Amino acid sequence: MKNGRPETYREITALKHAHIIEKYITVTDPQLIPEIFHFIMESSANKVRLNHDLLTFINYNGDIVKVTPIIPRIQVQYLVIQRDKTTLRVPGSSSGGSFSSGSSNNNNNNNNNNNNNG
Repeated sequence: MKNGRPETYREITALKHAHIIEKYITVTDPQLIPEIFHFIMESSANKVRLNHDLLTFINYNGDIVKVTPIIPRIQVQYLVIQRDKTTLRVPGSSSGGSFSSGSSNNNNNNNNNNNNNG
């Protein structure tokens, strides 16, 4: 990022995923979104998990790096934010929903696989 603005597609999607948290919690610390963004940009395996009233930063080794209490807006069972996808599960749902930002390479591979199978 340069001057607080994303420059690459990966940065744009990571920033989008970092901002998703605003739908589910009251953000009282203005540094929270940038902190989430930088953390998930460090590794595609890093994730930030929202459970009830805690936000947990989990690194690529599965170690808990930081836990922050939050004020929920909407009750969720969990929300997991990663660089390339966000997974949400709300109470009463049988399966989680996932929001991902796939690359064109994945689409090309899928198209090639479909063409080879057809």
